Amino acid sequence: MYSLLFLSFPTTTKATKHCNYCYRQVKRSVEKSKLLSKNCSLLVVFTPCCYFYDNLRHSSRYRKPTWTMCQQQEKQQQQIEILRTINTNGGWMVDVQVNHQQQLSRHTVLLGKGLYEELVSGDAEKKKPETVIVTVFRYLIERGVVLKNTQGVFDSSQFPINYFSVKQLFYFYPDCKEYLKENLASPTIKP
Repeated sequence: MYSLLFLSFPTTTKATKHCNYCYRQVKRSVEKSKLLSKNCSLLVVFTPCCYFYDNLRHSSRYRKPTWTMCQQQEKQQQQIEILRTINTNGGWMVDVQVNHQQQLSRHTVLLGKGLYEELVSGDAEKKKPETVIVTVFRYLIERGVVLKNTQGVFDSSQFPINYFSVKQLFYFYPDCKEYLKENLASPTIKP
């Protein structure tokens, strides 16, 4: 198992040529520093896309900072991308897009400040809420939870995958809390 830096760019005709050039540049620099990331099981990268689009005309249209995680495991690729984080009175509301087994799904996840502080246990200034959300989706993928968006009314025995809170996840998956604490305490996850 090894880590892989994955960058996703909008596919517009003006930007495609420039994106391919930047992708090759990033790929080369990642290959040069493979020794640094060889022992990591996960690589989380904050990629401001404006870095890649500064040379384009009307670059303000393409600027969109995102969190991206891609992990390759047994020829299976999964990507977790934080689209938007909204600060609320009691925590955060995070919009997430997951590409797993060639299926794209969108989710809205709520994370309370109290639970966040409990999970990161004192490392709140080092670990961001986005790191917790990425770890939540790593847990769901490892447990084989179907991430496909569902429609209609849910039965109380079904987990509402489209819109859920992290605390609600603990009712359906009791071992999730320990998994999150353990993985967030490890130094390999870096925001």
